[in-house]
Amino acid sequence: MIDEGHVVGNHSVTHPAKGLPSQSIDTQAEELMALHRYVQETFDYDMYLFRYPAGIYSEQSLALVQQLGYRSVFWSFAYRDWVTDDQPEPTAALQKGNRKAAPRRDLSAARRFSHQHPNHGRFYRHRQTTGLCIW
Repeated sequence: MIDEGHVVGNHSVTHPAKGLPSQSIDTQAEELMALHRYVQETFDYDMYLFRYPAGIYSEQSLALVQQLGYRSVFWSFAYRDWVTDDQPEPTAALQKGNRKAAPRRDLSAARRFSHQHPNHGRFYRHRQTTGLCIW
């Protein structure tokens, strides 16, 4: 993915089901930095985007993520794209993405809209022409 030019973001080492705030501040930092070190050492790539496990965050975790040099990412309109035999019709998927996206805002994600999904190119082109940016 990195070699193809995709932005790869951090999503934590263990993906705590109760979110980062359920852990001590030191454990939260290690959740990010252990994966950061692994990706940097293995792929010579520095991640800078972080998507919160289970979408759960607190003021403390927001501050910590920023302090560690990451940009927080919030993603709320993906569907279960990993279930390849149960996908919405292309038009429905595009409409859902368009309803949820706000104009002139970055829609960054650690897990991007699947490139294997038939709507990916159509959605991306539509967002480019309407002033949205997807990383």
